[in-house]
Amino acid sequence: MKKLLLILAIAGLTTSCGTQVSEGSSDFTSRITTTDEETSPNGLVAVCNTIEKASMGVNAMIVPLFINNSYSQDEIVMYLKQLDTSFYSGEHYLQFFRQQDSGSQLTTDTTPLLFKVVYKANSQEVIGMPLLNILSVGNLNSALNRSGLAGRYDANNFFDTFALKITNLPVAYESLLIVKYNSGETDYADYTSALIPSFDANPNTYANLGKSTDLLQIHPLYNYVGNTSYSDQQYKDVIENKCQNF
Repeated sequence: MKKLLLILAIAGLTTSCGTQVSEGSSDFTSRITTTDEETSPNGLVAVCNTIEKASMGVNAMIVPLFINNSYSQDEIVMYLKQLDTSFYSGEHYLQFFRQQDSGSQLTTDTTPLLFKVVYKANSQEVIGMPLLNILSVGNLNSALNRSGLAGRYDANNFFDTFALKITNLPVAYESLLIVKYNSGETDYADYTSALIPSFDANPNTYANLGKSTDLLQIHPLYNYVGNTSYSDQQYKDVIENKCQNF
């Protein structure tokens, strides 16, 4: 219960355990399924997003799971390039939560999201890896042992080969909340949120969808709201070029 209250406190949000979205926030047209043109009825969309927060030591990219020439509507793959050194020493761990727009603010489902370990190269699940809801050095090493891969890999080189497939993210949930906890404690250490792709690349287009200020402010190009000097393609390129490093 204490951890649940902490989640609510850090985000300044209310709890939501269902998928119903309040009036004024139900435009999900930017969550596309096909790769033909990567467009929504509103314009070009970004099909990746990067998450960088130095104080958390997190450098990651999230993309919709791509399978059978279509984008999943409820699963994403997270590629991690860097974690804080305190993660590898076992001093902290991460959990993921889904957020939806209430029309005036973001609301957080306080049940931690489940994730599976997949190969970076093809997003295929690793045989023998357990379903997890805590990303910790202990869990990674335990998962490697269970799958018979310990010895070839360890937590330190884990993300060179593997990624995380995060499940249960229907389109009503538009933001991913990442929370860093201190190991052995219920206090959080840090947190950050990111838009779940796909989403309208042009921040002005996104701003016209009637989303809450909380959601609008985590658009990666939020600072360009009101700037009409660039095309949809230019906005899309700026966002997706940052993903090339992964």
